[in-house]
Amino acid sequence: MAAGILIIATTLGVLSLAGAAFWLVVLIEVVWMVRKLPTARDGLVGHEAQLGEDSPGVCLIIPAYNEERSIECVARSLLRQDYSKLRVVFALDRCTDDTEGVLRRTLGDDARFSILKIEHCPPDWAGKVNAVWRAVSMAPAAKEADIVAFADADTQFDPGCVRACVAILRREGYGLLSLMSTLTCEHWFEKLVQPVAGYELMRQFPPRRVNREGAAGQRRAVANGQFMMFTRECYWSFGGHENPLVKDELLEDIALAKRARWYGFKAGFIPAAGMLYCRMYESYSAFELGWRRIFAELAHRRPRRLRSYALQLMLTDIVLPLMSVAAAVFGAVVLSVTFAPGAGVGAWTLAVAGVSAGLGVLSIVLMQLVMAIGCWWGRTPQYVGFLHVPGAWFVFLILMQAASDLEAGRPVRWGGRQYIRAARYEGDEGWAKRWLGRKGK
Repeated sequence: MAAGILIIATTLGVLSLAGAAFWLVVLIEVVWMVRKLPTARDGLVGHEAQLGEDSPGVCLIIPAYNEERSIECVARSLLRQDYSKLRVVFALDRCTDDTEGVLRRTLGDDARFSILKIEHCPPDWAGKVNAVWRAVSMAPAAKEADIVAFADADTQFDPGCVRACVAILRREGYGLLSLMSTLTCEHWFEKLVQPVAGYELMRQFPPRRVNREGAAGQRRAVANGQFMMFTRECYWSFGGHENPLVKDELLEDIALAKRARWYGFKAGFIPAAGMLYCRMYESYSAFELGWRRIFAELAHRRPRRLRSYALQLMLTDIVLPLMSVAAAVFGAVVLSVTFAPGAGVGAWTLAVAGVSAGLGVLSIVLMQLVMAIGCWWGRTPQYVGFLHVPGAWFVFLILMQAASDLEAGRPVRWGGRQYIRAARYEGDEGWAKRWLGRKGK
């Protein structure tokens, strides 16, 4: 019996130590992000925030496909913007509902706003990208603007959001500024699954590397299509959305960020801090389909990479936390039973059980500290942090399903169109197979 207890306590202790080491590294990254990264709200303070007559003209383009339920919210928030040189173009992409009617009733005759109707999308373009490009190339406000920005129709702006972002863009010398939106937290999946999906995205694209300057190999190019702001020089240097490497992408924001980085422009990816809210999906089925598409494109449509991410998440965010809980509980039980008459458990076993329990508690505390900071930073209720492990299970399933979708050739439906995206395996096979394949061509 004593030998069995010793083996179990040792195993749980080792796993708890691994969990504590992992969450300590994550905690360091999170603390760096909170302390070092500017936020959109920081743009409201300082002399740069006091934009005068020399402030740059901004054209904000919002593509919309059948958004009659959400378009009024973003329109009203833009009506309240305090940036005087803002012009807004709504690009209605083959809408079949009352999106246009809702917009016209909401905006009235405000000259800052215009509506562009788009009836057709070429087969070699992604729908959203085509709508945006049509607005950029046709709307006078976009052609004349010093800064061109893009936002989704399901966003909501703080009155000072545009002014703050312009100030940060100029202060930091960014060619591209994108915001990590503050996401709504009302539906059950927004509380349980969405925080873990966002956490997984940041694990794949760590903010420290995304915002790092220097050699391209030392940084990751990423942006959030919910809000992107470009200087005129940056956007037009690579041809904007018409660039061949952008126009057919389902995640055009990542493609645009790569182009901006490639052309040598500084890019910032910073927290919105409540300056920009977004409700991504209204139902869990739409949420799941959307994140399967997002993760598949982020993994460059490589099923093996998706499964690798899924297994990493399973190990670090499900198995290790559960083993830490088990270590704490098992150690506590052993310590309580040890002092019972006739227990027959030696001092060495007692010491190992105690260390195992301590490591389990340490791992749990570090994990929950990370969750607490993340909830505070993301403006999410603190209790959401206690749902991380079950939420990670849902994200694990989404990642695995995204890999299966690619391998099965299942089409992706997005923005009124159906896309078939082939799985990619190049880079997964060995060098000899790649060399023979090239030689045979």
